[in-house]
Amino acid sequence: MAWLKQLALDTKDLSLRALAKLMHDEGQWPDDASLSFESFANKLRDLDKGKGLGWWDRRGAPFRPLLAEVLKLEESELERRMRPASVANDGAMYAFNMFTALRPLHLDQEGLMPGIPGEIARSGGPAAPRTWWVAPPGAGKTLAGRWLERRSWHVIQAGGWPEALREMPSTGHVFLELSDPAEEPTAWLKERAELRLCVATPGSPSPPTSERPPGAESPLLLHEPHERAEQATDWRIVETPPASAWMERLIDWAAQRVTPGGGFDASTAREGLCAPENLELFDTPGDALAFLGVIDEAGWGSVNDGGPHQRQASRWVRAWLKLAADRSDRKAPPGMAALLRKEGADLLTEMATAALRQGVDPAGVLPAETWTDLVPPERAPPLDRDALLQLAVQEPDDLATKLRDALRPDPETVIQGLRAAGLLHADGDGYRLGPRWLTLTTADAAFERLAKGSVDDRGTLLLYESTAERLLRRWLDEVLKRRPGAIEAALCEAPQTPEQCLVLEGAFRIAGLAALIDPEAVPVDLARRLWARMLPLLRRRWTNWPPVPVLLAGGQHLFKGLVATHRWFTAALALAWIVRDNPVPGIPATLDPWAPTPLSPEDQKIRDSGQLMASRHDTGDTEPAGRIRLGLYRLGGVLLEEGIRLSFGPGEPDIQHPDLLVRLGAGLLETLPEDRTRQLLRLEFGLPALREACQRNDVELSTVVAWCWRRWSARDRWCPPLVFEPRRHPTLSVEDAVTLWTLRPSDAHFPGLLEAVRFLPASVWPVLPRSFWQEWVYQLRASTVDPHLQQPEMLSFIPEDLLLPLLLDELHVEVRYAIPRSLWARCPERLLSLAETLGRDPDVKQDPNHGSPLSRIVSTAPGEHTPELVRLAETWLEDPGAFPGVGSWLTHWLLHTANGRALGWREAFALVMRVDGGQVGAGPGTG
Repeated sequence: MAWLKQLALDTKDLSLRALAKLMHDEGQWPDDASLSFESFANKLRDLDKGKGLGWWDRRGAPFRPLLAEVLKLEESELERRMRPASVANDGAMYAFNMFTALRPLHLDQEGLMPGIPGEIARSGGPAAPRTWWVAPPGAGKTLAGRWLERRSWHVIQAGGWPEALREMPSTGHVFLELSDPAEEPTAWLKERAELRLCVATPGSPSPPTSERPPGAESPLLLHEPHERAEQATDWRIVETPPASAWMERLIDWAAQRVTPGGGFDASTAREGLCAPENLELFDTPGDALAFLGVIDEAGWGSVNDGGPHQRQASRWVRAWLKLAADRSDRKAPPGMAALLRKEGADLLTEMATAALRQGVDPAGVLPAETWTDLVPPERAPPLDRDALLQLAVQEPDDLATKLRDALRPDPETVIQGLRAAGLLHADGDGYRLGPRWLTLTTADAAFERLAKGSVDDRGTLLLYESTAERLLRRWLDEVLKRRPGAIEAALCEAPQTPEQCLVLEGAFRIAGLAALIDPEAVPVDLARRLWARMLPLLRRRWTNWPPVPVLLAGGQHLFKGLVATHRWFTAALALAWIVRDNPVPGIPATLDPWAPTPLSPEDQKIRDSGQLMASRHDTGDTEPAGRIRLGLYRLGGVLLEEGIRLSFGPGEPDIQHPDLLVRLGAGLLETLPEDRTRQLLRLEFGLPALREACQRNDVELSTVVAWCWRRWSARDRWCPPLVFEPRRHPTLSVEDAVTLWTLRPSDAHFPGLLEAVRFLPASVWPVLPRSFWQEWVYQLRASTVDPHLQQPEMLSFIPEDLLLPLLLDELHVEVRYAIPRSLWARCPERLLSLAETLGRDPDVKQDPNHGSPLSRIVSTAPGEHTPELVRLAETWLEDPGAFPGVGSWLTHWLLHTANGRALGWREAFALVMRVDGGQVGAGPGTG
């Protein structure tokens, strides 16, 4: 709690150890006390942390008046400070400082809150000799330590191992809350086998220096926690569970303890916090509980589009900061508590804004110096000693007020205060702002401040990849909703600064992409003005590329998202298309395939390079990548219709592929090179693009798919009909594969299907359509080799009417028996009926090695159907001439049934005895 340490410094300018030594040396010591001053110093440290109060009530009672005297306190005041609300009742009660409306936890009578790992929360504490709890801030380390202390565990809070070892006993149970886990004393721990130790720290165990691999100068370089653990002590690693494992239980737990009247409501909290996207905001139960305390203070307020309004989010931050500033167990530097209460939310937002201006992630790990530099000087000015001296000389009437203003916390003090308040947490070599929800809320506020600010503010967001992507996505959404305000604002004046250049580049990029998705979203006049503004900013930066803007949003050589370098070429191609009937003078012909100017061979290569860049697309159907890709294919179709054929090499993304395939399939195009045809047949552009291409060319989708079916082979692992396997194809979905099978012509077969089925995971069997199984049956009947039915369970997904005829076929042995087993589980009545029919059939084939279809049906029957088959066998045996389909195998089956003790085995035995005239089983050994 640090109150005693601070008091010793204020009154005596001494550390707690020095204070203990002073009391001992100057005679302020009970006459009969055998305690050394070192041991007494440890008691003082425990008292400072709110621990071990029972000792002061018993053996340490004589020390209390002496300690009060040396600290210049009344004994009653010392008693009050020793027992704040959070440690009242001899430390048995634990109050929740960040959720003050919760009933305190009775450490002797209640268990720990949900979210603390079960291994830690055992009634006797962790069971393993060595337990390492990876516990980030808010995981409940202090609460767990207090709870275990009430169960006879010795609790130590230390910055690092050297400090911890000074207090570490050799035996017993120890809970060590460690700030820095580096340089674990492996040898020391191995020598103390009788010590049960639980370490709670944000990091994972690290190996001793001698055991690090060559080149690993720091344990932070060993990125895999399990590798670190293998080289150090034999720790049982305990992780703090994810929020999905405990959030709902924590809310219910809080609901049972909360004092009514605040803003907390369990049902609303469950609905708001248990959604997957919100669970990611909370790393630890302490963070979540503190947020519930904020809700109790500030309420939920209004929520918009699944998230809070900015004003409500700001209220939450202010409520959290007030709770943090008022915590009795944390002491911020002078002036910081007031600053956090009054200006903390604005301070954090301004720090996050400064981080964004520098391209720094305000939610990331930053050095202490960087955090200090982010503190706005207007809110935390450096100390001006000259001004203080002047005030001392002048002694104005409002001296106290002016002194408070002059002594406002400086940037270094602000950072110290943020650490003391639990806002900045050590993480490796730097610090991270937390909890996560507060960090993201603050970062969002900073982003909004810049996004709604001046042109230069918006340009600041476009300087760096992450913020540029977010802003561009917002602009694209607005333009598609016919709100082009951001685009129009970029055209107000000629850009002068880098930020203004980036705003224009971003506006040009988004207008082009919006036009690609919806041509009506960008009027021709707007596209012409964008081209006119952009042309002066174009430069030839690479000899084999067309000109590009002098500055690119997010930076150069980016490959994903709207900030990808190739996306600018996509936008330029789309805007050139929009203005093709009324082009802007000066558009480089290398960027405009509609330009009438003939190109030299060299410039044609440059144009091809730009068009290739424009044609590249992100894989998957994530927004807006899927819509941009469809727009590119539409534009490719327009180019093809206008006689402009793009010439890319094999394997390159070609925005004209869907239309080329449609023309091939419909007979509108004679032929293409074989390698290009194979590429088209893979449908890498996706089924939605093929549908649109069919509509553009007035061709039925079924016509094109039928043409493809006659050329597909399952021996091509990328073949579209096999994309049931996840991640098998970049753009086709399982639903697309079902569509392809539905459109398969009955006379189009699929060579290699039997082998390909072996590689399909079981998870896709339920979605395979009937036409798939029809082809599988066809291939099975036509094959003379082992189908390698490695997973017979697959048969249970094949329609019964397709499997039943296979019972009569001479298939491979494995399949012959697998099929009736599958059908017995699904349609036993049909098999019993078929057995009766086959018994009368004189044409049933009898294989001397593998019997007949009837014998396989009977021999694969589950035990519950044996009595029915025994009765049927009795009918067959009473009149063999009427049942020519039954062979000599029947007696063997009856014997097998009797010896297997299956249901009906006695009836089978009796039947065998009757048929053989009582001779079966006679003689020695028969019972």
